Amino acid sequence: MTPIPHISCPEKLASLIEIKCSLLHEVKQQAKFKGIDLTWGLSLAVALEDAKIEELPDVNRDLRAFILTDSSYAKRGARAILDELLKPDEHLRRCCQTAWGLARAIDMLAPDALKAMSVSWDEGGIASAVPELISSLYASEFQRNVFIRLYNFDSNVLPINISLLKAQLIKLGLNDIAELLGEVSAPSALHDAKTGMCFLKFELNDSPDDNDAFKMAWVNAHHFLKILKFLKYGTVDLDYGAIYHAPRWVTQIRRYGLSFWGQPRRDQQTAFYTISEQDLPKLHAYGLAYEKLKPIIEDTQPKSLRLANSLAGNIYEGHFRRAHAERDQKLIELVIALEALFLLERMGN
Repeated sequence: MTPIPHISCPEKLASLIEIKCSLLHEVKQQAKFKGIDLTWGLSLAVALEDAKIEELPDVNRDLRAFILTDSSYAKRGARAILDELLKPDEHLRRCCQTAWGLARAIDMLAPDALKAMSVSWDEGGIASAVPELISSLYASEFQRNVFIRLYNFDSNVLPINISLLKAQLIKLGLNDIAELLGEVSAPSALHDAKTGMCFLKFELNDSPDDNDAFKMAWVNAHHFLKILKFLKYGTVDLDYGAIYHAPRWVTQIRRYGLSFWGQPRRDQQTAFYTISEQDLPKLHAYGLAYEKLKPIIEDTQPKSLRLANSLAGNIYEGHFRRAHAERDQKLIELVIALEALFLLERMGN
């Protein structure tokens, strides 16, 4: 459902666009501020207002003093208008979070909106630009989508809904990945397609902080990774992740340049870890079993199943690293791995 602007939104947005344009003109008239880029003029004014004066260089102190005393920003109460616009509007609060965020959004979206003016500025052109700005600001409801990459994973039955984690397993294209990571050109230069193109996608809208949302998704993705490793043998891992918001402009105002957690792996395996349609019932069953046994699996105490499973898994993996001719040693390691699974019972005695 498309969000509905507050009734005061059009009038306040018109005032803020006028203030932004007037501020640009007023600063340009001051010789001492020649060369200052005011592309982000409204958000710059908010940032200067909130900054600690003693930490600003001299030119920014002078600019701050001018903006807060002699400019349209001060005389027309721009900061108050921003706060008044945010307070009753849940959509803008979730998207922009702060007055600076809303100012940043207006700085970014207003130029395109002004191109839609049907008449000149003096003839009320701002009023005709406001609907265009509103259509961008309220293009869709707020969403925070966290994408966690599954390294060396592939499937021919995507997307797969992982109801246990309230997530979806999807495949992205290289152009999509470039946009996700914040690369300025496509296709992605950071991501190697030969290492897998699949991601776990989590929609986490409730957490107010992006870092907290990512940590939550990363932990849940690790639970899914463990299920995959129980499901079948193969190389699969988590290597990086990123956040992408809706509407699209929210992502653009919340980050600068490249933005992701972790590091894309570029080493290639001889074969992908794959999930086929025949694997789906087993995947679902393992997911239910994992959820039921998670308190035991995640127990970190010395006598835990987690310790026994870790030891058995390491020895079992060592079995596959042995040469085919080392049959006796491979058999011994399989037996040791099996015995390690009973370590919990032995330690309990």
